[in-house]
Amino acid sequence: MICVSTFLPTKDFYYPGRLYEGIQIYIDRNYVKEAGKDFLFELGVNTEQIAEVFCGKDGLYLHRMNDSLLELVREVWEMKEEPEFGMLRYFTVRLLHELMKMPGKSENMNCFTRSQIAIVRDAEAMIMQDLSKRITAKEMADRFGISESSFKLYVKGILGDSYLAYFRKKRMEKAAELLESTNLKVIEIANSVGYENQGKFAKVFAETYGVLPLEYRRLSK
Repeated sequence: MICVSTFLPTKDFYYPGRLYEGIQIYIDRNYVKEAGKDFLFELGVNTEQIAEVFCGKDGLYLHRMNDSLLELVREVWEMKEEPEFGMLRYFTVRLLHELMKMPGKSENMNCFTRSQIAIVRDAEAMIMQDLSKRITAKEMADRFGISESSFKLYVKGILGDSYLAYFRKKRMEKAAELLESTNLKVIEIANSVGYENQGKFAKVFAETYGVLPLEYRRLSK
């Protein structure tokens, strides 16, 4: 990913996803605009134009790198243990030139704040604590004082699946664990993961694992 912004990310700003390693280049635009100091402009890089084209009103640009940018970043990454200052300047200019070949509009992605991520993590913990209880997305959203559509958007973006699909998978994972490790009846396991109807539970389980619950237990022995 390439990110271009006209502000420094704060502790409450998160890129999509969970873990990032990368290279950050900070350019003091006020400094380079001073007379005689804008060596980047002399090398064909107009930082004001970059800010105008990529950041616009929102101040933020996110996009998957093209092949040329990705190759350059990989070259720089190989230097991360013992960076050489002159080479870093050289690569910075090359990176900025390649950046100007990228599409000017961000890809359609969702970024989430720390508080939004906390909402989803708290909701996940609440549901996983007692899978026998059924809590709708609307009820969960009301608990956190947000709209149902916003809550579903956060879940999809942060957990990688819809609210229903994600927790259906978690219920089936718990059911599979109980089938392997206990002698509970199938109806007892179904109830413990939120299904009052054993037939419906068995259908969802088979769709997930390819076999019915009793067959799964037999095969796991």
